[in-house]
Amino acid sequence: MEFSAIASGSSGNCIYVKSKSTAILIDAGITGKRIVQNLSELGSCAEDLQAVLVTHEHRDHISGVGVMARKFGLAVYANGSTWAGMNPYIGPIPERQKKIFESGSVFCVGDLEVTTFRTSHDSRESVGFIIDDGKTQLAIATDTGVLSPEILGKLKTAEYLLIESNHDLTMLKEGRYPWHLKKRIMSEKGHLSNKAAAACVEFLVKHGRVSQGQVLLGHLSQENNLPDLALKETTSRLLKAGIKPGSDVRVGLALRDRRTALYKAG
Repeated sequence: MEFSAIASGSSGNCIYVKSKSTAILIDAGITGKRIVQNLSELGSCAEDLQAVLVTHEHRDHISGVGVMARKFGLAVYANGSTWAGMNPYIGPIPERQKKIFESGSVFCVGDLEVTTFRTSHDSRESVGFIIDDGKTQLAIATDTGVLSPEILGKLKTAEYLLIESNHDLTMLKEGRYPWHLKKRIMSEKGHLSNKAAAACVEFLVKHGRVSQGQVLLGHLSQENNLPDLALKETTSRLLKAGIKPGSDVRVGLALRDRRTALYKAG
């Protein structure tokens, strides 16, 4: 499996995943033009895509879904609640391309097995995904205010992880957002802080399989976080736990304004 976070952040999200015979997007919250350009830079092309999987209906995850689906004939996978929420914004999609799954279910797209799990966010029914090519697993866990024991149990099986590290608590509390928005972000239906992400990474290094792959901290807030702060929070916590970043586990960043390298899993 190969993958790249083309964009990850409050202004747009899109992840590219490719196996031996299948290529998909997870979310398409940026322009189709930007997606196509980034795929070309990765040595791939949009014509090879089969599907886009949607985590939830917020605009930073769906703004390019309709364009990509119509132009390239992509199947669009989302649960029923997400379909209801995004229908007014993505334009018409041919019925044959509409795929509805139940949250918590497992289905296949080509040779990729997709496990879905509910996250805790102020959307209709947000989900995360575990993508399995038969050899390795990639977990996507963003847009969630908490990581429940059920979610952590899912993430333990994955060697590769993109996890939300949305905000620095001090920056958020002292920033210019109105208090009601700050409360929303910090709530169980909001976003994970750097501290929460760091705690999750430590847990998964100790009890999961991420030490065999790569951790990417993503969905950083443009207003309430800095890449250096997010990375420092996680690496410092790991060091205090006796875990050496870079040798015991690889930790990197997935940013809103530039894609990651093409990771080759397995």
